[in-house]
Amino acid sequence: MDLTVQQLRCFLAVAEELHFTRAAQRLHVAPPSLSQQVAGLEQRLQARLFHRTSRHVELTAAGTELLPLARRAVGSVDEVQAWAQRRREAGERVVVGLVAGGPLCSAVLAAAARELPDVRWELRRLGFAESLRALRSERVDVALVPAVDLPAAQDLRAVPLWGEGRVLVVPAGHRLAGRRSVGIEETTGERFVGVADDDATLDAWFVSPRPDGRRPRVDPAAATLEEVLDLCAAGMAVNIAGATLARSHVRSDLRFVPIRDVPAVTVGLVHRAGDPRRALGTLERVALAVAREQAGRFGAGPPP
Repeated sequence: MDLTVQQLRCFLAVAEELHFTRAAQRLHVAPPSLSQQVAGLEQRLQARLFHRTSRHVELTAAGTELLPLARRAVGSVDEVQAWAQRRREAGERVVVGLVAGGPLCSAVLAAAARELPDVRWELRRLGFAESLRALRSERVDVALVPAVDLPAAQDLRAVPLWGEGRVLVVPAGHRLAGRRSVGIEETTGERFVGVADDDATLDAWFVSPRPDGRRPRVDPAAATLEEVLDLCAAGMAVNIAGATLARSHVRSDLRFVPIRDVPAVTVGLVHRAGDPRRALGTLERVALAVAREQAGRFGAGPPP
């Protein structure tokens, strides 16, 4: 015998109003639908619940016995629904900032979502030098940041996840496109395009000055990684990026040439120091486990 909560709600409304039309208005349903629900309940219970005339509705003996039971049953369902709503409202919301993304970042987020199904995860795409400002202004709660040196500020916590070499991003027809690797000084005469607006960040990323003292031309003329790649593909500039980009952003009009004589960069998980949310601690643990187990699959390794 299958009873539905809706049938019990309809029964309670009629029992309390003793009027089918008013009960239907209370439940925001059509009177014929309400009558069908009550009739269905009576059929399932094999008991008549109301005496009905054109002018009068009253409970039968069976209806009177059912009334407190139905109230408890509906009340219990309402409590479950209220509990679920409280859990949804209390669920943590975590905004994750991504600069480049890629399979390893996706693997970290997927593992975190499995570990913390009640957390509401939101993603924000960030410019290269934007991540720290976004964290401090609370536009994002945590960021996956590629950097030559992760931030060491007291107001931020930075957890190194994996390291990756650097590659020269060039158009497919570039003079260096077919090389197995290049030395950094071979690229000094190129025009580089960056996404940072901080001279120190640009200098560190593009190795300026070079070992021979020369400085490459670096124009911070793009806002996002996608813009950088489009400019490189058009032959307007070249770029230096982390090596995993060669797997996550494969394009027929680009080539990614390893740079053999520069230090690796680090991808780290960065959030505001002292943030008490449990999701961030779990995210750290999950991210470290994913990095340890999967970094090698994508051309990355331990942090330098």
